[in-house]
Amino acid sequence: MSVRIDDTDRKILAELQRDASQSLDEIAVRVGSSKTPVWNRIRKLKGAGVIGQQTVLLDAEALGFEATFFVLIRTSEHEAEWQQKFLKALRDRPEVQEAHRLAGDIDYILKVRVRMRGPMMLSIRR
Repeated sequence: MSVRIDDTDRKILAELQRDASQSLDEIAVRVGSSKTPVWNRIRKLKGAGVIGQQTVLLDAEALGFEATFFVLIRTSEHEAEWQQKFLKALRDRPEVQEAHRLAGDIDYILKVRVRMRGPMMLSIRR
């Protein structure tokens, strides 16, 4: 189902993406509207599936996850059963923040945040 989005909807969406914890009054002021129309538009956008689950962004460093790594995975396994097991294993690892399937030579890229236990040594080859 496609929904028509006008400039006011775009402004509301931008405000929600910037800070979804804002009050309706704050959003209304920022988009140049009043509270009730903003609320009705947000309900419409949620009902149409434009706005999905709302979450909280955590500060990984404040939680002690100082290092970010991107892990590239190449595999010869592509069957649905293997993929399900692989994705379950990733979901069971809280340090894996994102996993994306790629086209080309590399099959997956993972974004991993971890705690460091000592100094990190990087070797950069040119």
